[in-house]
Amino acid sequence: NLIGRNSGECMQSGLIYGSAAMLDGIAERLERQLHEPPTLVATGGLANLIAPHC
Repeated sequence: NLIGRNSGECMQSGLIYGSAAMLDGIAERLERQLHEPPTLVATGGLANLIAPHC
């Protein structure tokens, strides 16, 4: 959930949704610069948590 029920959930939500928003912003800037949608590949241990929110 975007809104956590306690401090821990709020911290986790901020990390996940904040990272997703940052990646969305980078993808939009890449698309404007390249004039086509970029191919994005999520890697790393937390990719499966963040990618669904992008």
